[in-house]
Amino acid sequence: MADPNQLSHSRDPETVREMFGSISRRYDLANHLLSCGCDFFWRGRAAAIVKDWNPNAIVDLATGTGDLALALAKALPDSEIIGADFSEEMTFTDTHLHLADRQYERAAEFGLRCIRENRGYTSGYRMLIPALMEAGREAEARTMAHQLLTLQPGLTVEQFRLRFPGSASPLGELCCEALARAGIPRSG
Repeated sequence: MADPNQLSHSRDPETVREMFGSISRRYDLANHLLSCGCDFFWRGRAAAIVKDWNPNAIVDLATGTGDLALALAKALPDSEIIGADFSEEMTFTDTHLHLADRQYERAAEFGLRCIRENRGYTSGYRMLIPALMEAGREAEARTMAHQLLTLQPGLTVEQFRLRFPGSASPLGELCCEALARAGIPRSG
């Protein structure tokens, strides 16, 4: 019989959040391998079904690294896609979606809205700053970098690289370089 203390610990939100945070860099690969690629099929199917509904906005709860949100964004380019997850390392946002599409002004606007709604949401800043830099709004990006460093003292680009699931991708590299140009130190 399972130990009740272990069961209650395994259901503790902070424990679950930490567990997902610790696997965030490998989550997509594990999902693809463990499902034998079926995850690509079900996301495509889900996007096709939702496309028929033609919604103005979609909230992808427990979005993880955002594979479904990306599939939905491709199928419904005029819909607002919001990804939400209680694990900050796993969170994928509209800002990220628009950055990936090189829609820098739109990414910046979504990022600014995210920050207005929650000034303490550090993931929002980490995606907003690259959007602002790529949109040519460097002064705003530097201001946001200063605010991010106030919220997360000691943050470095290297820490971001270690925690961000897609940091090795071209988008991840763009984000790392933009954070550095905005004033986030490269390393501690």
